[in-house]
Amino acid sequence: RTRVVAPPSRAEPRDRAPSPRAGVRAVPPAKAPERAPDGAVPPDVGDLVAHVDATLIYDAFADTAFCRALIDAMRSGERVALADGAGGSLEFSSTQAFARLAGPQLDTLPVRRASASSSNTTVLVGDRLFLKAYRRLAEGINPEVEMGRFLTDASPDAHIAPLAGAIEYRHRDGTPTALVILQGQVANGRDAW
Repeated sequence: RTRVVAPPSRAEPRDRAPSPRAGVRAVPPAKAPERAPDGAVPPDVGDLVAHVDATLIYDAFADTAFCRALIDAMRSGERVALADGAGGSLEFSSTQAFARLAGPQLDTLPVRRASASSSNTTVLVGDRLFLKAYRRLAEGINPEVEMGRFLTDASPDAHIAPLAGAIEYRHRDGTPTALVILQGQVANGRDAW
């Protein structure tokens, strides 16, 4: 099972158990990638959080298939009801600009972790898209999602990173909590930090 929440910080020591908020993927023994004779983790697993018996537990955002599945769910606008006792759901959405931003070869674009230091988990999809998973979750309307939707769909602005999609946890009362956003990359863009 995969939990779609913020993964552990790269700064967390690897000998500690992952925090309860950690977004991890547990791979059952039958599907676990083979380990090298020296015990090294295969490159497609990324940052290993734990190895229990024959099960590898690792940062789900290091898994190309996981990242592609999130993007596909945004593209198709999936909604997943959760049996969390609170009546919430995961809502995957895309903007009108998704197809243009993703391009015709989305499924063949390379997926890799961004090398820049960030307070969020960031994944690059080719040179077209930027997938960002929030590590610090906040209930309520997320300004980056809300303004991104407006500036991408309602009042397009070529000087911003356009929003392609988002994943939000929707509480029973309708209150959103942004989990992940997908943006178009801006060539030679810089941040203000």
